Amino acid sequence: MLAGRDGARLERVAGELRTRHETVVSCHARDLAEPKAAANLWKELGADAQNIDILVNNAGVGLYGRLDKRTLDEIDRMVQLNVER
Repeated sequence: MLAGRDGARLERVAGELRTRHETVVSCHARDLAEPKAAANLWKELGADAQNIDILVNNAGVGLYGRLDKRTLDEIDRMVQLNVER
């Protein structure tokens, strides 16, 4: 199961995985930095979520520089993706 913002990119990677490893791959295009996006995806997966054997969390947002120079939206997205569930 692949999740990310870029559906076309997910499909390309899924195609490579299917070809190279003869495995089943599903794609779910969404922005996991949006509030409740990860929880909603888990609910949508339902019973299929129980069949996920390995999780590679390659998502992340990092901010550099002074915190007081960041917008509230930038900080919210970072917390949502890296901390919230």
